Formats: sequence, structure tokens, C-alpha cells
Amino acid sequence: MKLPPLNALRAFEAAARLGSFAAAASELNVSAGAVSRHIKLLEANLGVGLFIRLPQGVHITDAGLHLAKDLSSAFEAISEAAQACQQLPTKLRLIASPTFANRRLIPRLRDFTSAHPEIDVSVGVFLCDLNEITSRDYDCGVVTIGDSEWPVGWVAVKVSSEELVPVCSPSVLEGRASPHHPTILHELPLLPLANCPQDWPLWIEANAVDAKLALMSETALETGEMAIRAAVEGLGVIIMDRYLIEPELQNGTLVELFPNAVPVENGYYFICDEKHNDEHAVAAFRDWVVSTFGI
Repeated sequence: MKLPPLNALRAFEAAARLGSFAAAASELNVSAGAVSRHIKLLEANLGVGLFIRLPQGVHITDAGLHLAKDLSSAFEAISEAAQACQQLPTKLRLIASPTFANRRLIPRLRDFTSAHPEIDVSVGVFLCDLNEITSRDYDCGVVTIGDSEWPVGWVAVKVSSEELVPVCSPSVLEGRASPHHPTILHELPLLPLANCPQDWPLWIEANAVDAKLALMSETALETGEMAIRAAVEGLGVIIMDRYLIEPELQNGTLVELFPNAVPVENGYYFICDEKHNDEHAVAAFRDWVVSTFGI
């Protein structure tokens, strides 16, 4: 049997439950005349009378009572199914620059998962290779990369900028006559970060320091976390985004050699495949990242 019109069923169920066409109209945000027309259409479709129209109102028939009982159960089941569907876990596959993930994202990620228990999060690592974004199945992420390098089909929202500062352990500066003069860099090992070889040259050029400083130590470090640890242990001077080393600067295990940080074009960007841009989990994570880490 062909199903009766859904709008007519909804109008009838509301009128039967509430006892009047006017009350049903108010609940459904339509006119009482529209409810009456829907119910007449349903009566014609079924070939039975569902209400007796009286001057003082309407009275439901036995057939109407039988249909109303089953319809109420059916609509309740539909509502429960829809609610259960909304509560099913949604998987969100993130990619993040490793140092940002370890130092900023992971320590705060519980705030996001607590606010969105319906979202299951997994995190992968981005190592400055654009192929990692396009060749692996990620929904979105937070990466540090230039704003003109996005892969086709991905959108980006800038979260915050980077400021490069030379830092080292206080122990490295002990006993030096002018520890905070640029010439100190001629005396100290400068530790480059393998994935960001441009950072030291950028800072050197911006501060008009002797170009000979571009001859770095051969001790190149693979990740920012390694570089920070090496600096804390007194192996030399690193150039690092101040945002990532706030804990060490606050507790004194690292110190800035000079007050002049260098802002760079690169920054932290939320990125996502444009086909996922409007999905609930992706939009929720984007809003959270911007509000939590945006500066």
C-alpha cells in the first residue's frame, strides 16, 4: 500500500494528541486551516473519517483513535532513531606539525573531546611534506607552512603567526662577558632544525648579523622537540618560535639571547579538504582551534 502523505500524518497525529486543530497548528507552526486540509486529505486517502466536526470543536473517531495510537509510537520511534544517529561517534582524522601537536594540541585536546564526546579523534604527524596532506586520508589538521603553498582542493584558516627567537640554556652563557650581544653568536654552536633550514638565515638577515653565522653546526636536529631538548641540555643555541617554548622561558630552563624576535610569513594554519569543510566534526574542531590557539 502506498504511504499516505507524511505532512498529513503529522498534522493528524498532532491534532489527535492535542485535541484540537488550533493546538496542532500552533505546534507545527502552520494555520488551523492548513491542519484541517491535511486531515481531510488523509481521510480521503484512507477512505475513513478520523474526526467528527462539531460547532464547538472536533471529536476523534474510533478509527482516528486507532491510527493515532500507532502513529504516536511510529513518530516516537523515528525521533529516537534520529537522536541515536546524531549520537553515533564521528571519526575525525587530524594531521599536525609534531612540535605543535606535542606541546600545544595534545595537552589541550581533552578540552575538545570533553566538549564533543561524539567525536573520536586520531592525530597523525605532518613533517613539512605537502604529499602527506594529499596522499593520506586526513580530514583536517594544524600545520606550519607558508600561506601560498596549499594543495589544490584544500582550504586554510590562519590561527596564529610565528616569531623566531634565539634561545639557549642559561648554563651556556655562564662566564661570558657580553652574553646578550650579537657577537656572542660567533662563540656558540648554532643548532639548525633539519625541517626548517630557513629559520636561522631569516633571523640573521633581519638582524643584520655577520653573514658568517650562516655556517651552522653540523648537528642538525630532526624535530622541534629534539631541538628544544638539545638546547635545554646545553648543546647550543636554537632558533625557535616563541609560542612553542613558553614553558621553558617561564621556568628559566631556556633564555632569550636578544629581545628582537623576528616575525615570519609562515604560521599555524587550520587546513581541511574542502569536501569536509562543512562537516560537523571538522567545523567544531576548526572553531575550537581558532578560539584556543588563535593569537
